[in-house]
Amino acid sequence: MVSLYGEKKYKEALEKIQLFKDFSKLNYKDVSSLKKKIKTDFLYEKVKSLPGSEAEKNLGLYSQLLTLNPNNKLFRQKVAHYQAKAQKIKGQRDRKIAKLDSDLYLLSVPYKNITFHCNIGSFPTKGRKVS
Repeated sequence: MVSLYGEKKYKEALEKIQLFKDFSKLNYKDVSSLKKKIKTDFLYEKVKSLPGSEAEKNLGLYSQLLTLNPNNKLFRQKVAHYQAKAQKIKGQRDRKIAKLDSDLYLLSVPYKNITFHCNIGSFPTKGRKVS
């Protein structure tokens, strides 16, 4: 298990730890602290490979890292950073959706005893006279 960890084979090391757990040997030689370290390193390697533009994914991984290591200042800062970034992206997305909604207009077409209603894209008012 320790050699797998040293070789950065985190998934394999976690599988070995699961075997210890299955056979009720979880207290054997600080296995729980080793499990925490392996999970931390596994998640940290994963988050380092993500681009900073993927705020939601980064936030999720750094949140998991902070849960494992609540006193880690770096993880706390990264969670705060990606929370702000994710909130900003959500705000931009909400504004775009609101703009799209405001650009729609309702078209009602009566046909026999039924009136059909549908939203249609931007009303062509620029450069045209609407009567």
